[in-house]
Amino acid sequence: TLNNGSAPALSPTRLTSWDSATGMIEWFVGSDEMMGELEIVVTVTGRDETGRTLTTTDAFRFLTSISDETGTLNLDKTPSVPEASVDETIVYNYRITNSGSRDVVGLTLVDDPLGRIELPRTTLSAGDVIEAQVSYTVRSSDLPGPLVNRAVAVGFTQQGERVESEANATVELRDYAGGGGSHSSVQGKVVISEIAWAGSASNPTDEWIELANIGDSSVDLTGWRISWYEKTGNTPPPSQWHFIELFGVIPPMGDSLGQPAVVEFVSRENGLWSVLDPRWEQPETSSGYCLLERAMDGVVANVSAGLVYGDAENPYFDLPDSGAAMFLMDVTGTVVDSANAQYADRLGWPAGNLLTCATMERINLRQGDFDGNWQTTSGVLAYGEDGSGRGLIATAGKPNSLALSSLLQSAVASMAPVLAAQTRSVPIPGTKASDRAMIQMTALATSLAAGGGGAIEAPELNTLRTSDGLTINIDLEHASNGAYFIWICLKNGQTMVLPVRK
Repeated sequence: TLNNGSAPALSPTRLTSWDSATGMIEWFVGSDEMMGELEIVVTVTGRDETGRTLTTTDAFRFLTSISDETGTLNLDKTPSVPEASVDETIVYNYRITNSGSRDVVGLTLVDDPLGRIELPRTTLSAGDVIEAQVSYTVRSSDLPGPLVNRAVAVGFTQQGERVESEANATVELRDYAGGGGSHSSVQGKVVISEIAWAGSASNPTDEWIELANIGDSSVDLTGWRISWYEKTGNTPPPSQWHFIELFGVIPPMGDSLGQPAVVEFVSRENGLWSVLDPRWEQPETSSGYCLLERAMDGVVANVSAGLVYGDAENPYFDLPDSGAAMFLMDVTGTVVDSANAQYADRLGWPAGNLLTCATMERINLRQGDFDGNWQTTSGVLAYGEDGSGRGLIATAGKPNSLALSSLLQSAVASMAPVLAAQTRSVPIPGTKASDRAMIQMTALATSLAAGGGGAIEAPELNTLRTSDGLTINIDLEHASNGAYFIWICLKNGQTMVLPVRK
């Protein structure tokens, strides 16, 4: 039966195992059904050999608007944060859709007061979409706020018809500097700092979420909650969201912990250098962080959980590998922060790695939730152990790491690679045979002359375990000429780099 009362005839009317029946019916679309979506619901009912009634239902929805052969633009404008303070950066995302039946040319986008926004192209085919982003740093002159922006997208069909769409975005302003500091009026500000959505190499349910208080006063999380929904292309109703109820007090982090990392390199024996993040050496390093660990306090074995939630068996608590939009809500239900919520219809996570179980880290804690502000933990400066003592590719309870490309820039500026023989073996000091080392390599190859083409051949690396510990073997025989920085990460911040040159 259908939801309009009709009942198509099915053939056959008796089904054996894995058999199927089909039927056809005409559905007349009346003028009263031409607004919005039309939904057809089908219910099939039958009885099995025991007389038990079996029922299944399916639905089909489609837009009923009739093409009028016109051009139509739809503009969506989304700020990266719902509120901001002076010196904080807001990223506005613009999404323009041509929902008409004709191509649009001469496309322009103007934002008041940001001015003209550069678009990747000025022609938009029927049904096509383009996106653009622009950053704005809040100034003291913007106070008391709110910041209200009006954007207008304008274009023309090839028949000369003008089409346009406008969108508004509002960001509330806080009357203090978002970077913390010495102002006594600065309240606590809690953000989502890191997400271990892939679990660990030992257990995929070893998931955790790290919160950070970047303000200068403690925050009582009682009554707050973390909520998320799986990204499937549609936002489900709130009844289908997942929730973690929060409690406890999270203290503020020190000013220096919230600042960008300035990595230091200290020379060691055999051409090795230690890699140090000075923020990790401070007594209050763990202050301001709160780990929400799933099922038990031991998911991150060497960092105490601020809160334990859920269990390992119930799929309700799974952070889906297909991606989830996550929100941090205060006691009033107001969204304080979010993660992976910039594009509601885009599947996946902007960072993290399912194969290596590397976490997703926020690059700048004082900037909002947009894809470009998340990175996969590099694993060079990493902290945290799983229940078996294996190091995690994470920075659990520590300041987030630098990207590998940024580490390479710092290394190039701090040390000169030594010309190496074709093969070289270097003992890794302070190790034992049972240690595990994660080896990564960045390169500045110089063998490819302009226009020469070809691929860079990297050195061959392997690790040898002996009774004296670990030794790294390097074979440069077939490697391209250039400088190579070999990063050796043991665990919990024990990191060295070996710069070599061929």
